[in-house]
Amino acid sequence: MATTLPWRHPPPPLRLHRRPIPFHNAVTVRAFQRSDFDRFARDAWRTANDGFEQLIFETKKTAERIDRRYSVSRRLNSVAQSAADRFREIDRELEISVRWRTFSMDFVRNWPRYRRQLNNFLDTPLGRSFAGTEQEPDFLADIFGMNEDSKEENDGEEDNGQPEFAMEKIGGEFEVNFEES
Repeated sequence: MATTLPWRHPPPPLRLHRRPIPFHNAVTVRAFQRSDFDRFARDAWRTANDGFEQLIFETKKTAERIDRRYSVSRRLNSVAQSAADRFREIDRELEISVRWRTFSMDFVRNWPRYRRQLNNFLDTPLGRSFAGTEQEPDFLADIFGMNEDSKEENDGEEDNGQPEFAMEKIGGEFEVNFEES
């Protein structure tokens, strides 16, 4: 269904007294050109960077002022020193570092036997249910970075029961090396 309406021309715009704009007052508006945007971006980055540097500077100065007034660094240093002394004392009493060193050396020395026993257990139905999923036969070797080649090397049978296994810096204090010279 079509509707027909007569077309009427819009009324002509009202002409108000129009003064010409002098050329020197005319403003030309242009979008950013590449050089303008680059300068704008550089100025924005420089301003943000200057503001961040000012914030860091003021923070440092405030921290120094608080430290001078309340001796925070001296007090923290004293607390840290007394805690370190107490930890050393507890370590001497309980021999924690000696026990850890002994345990880690023993674990490294007996790792092939432990791995063999655990893998034998995991091959049983009870071991598979304990693991929760079907694992490959020697998944511990993959976890600890020992592949089939290193498993044969580390059995310890050819080396009179002494496995070839090197462990460096346990606890950052010493080196353990079980290779025959």
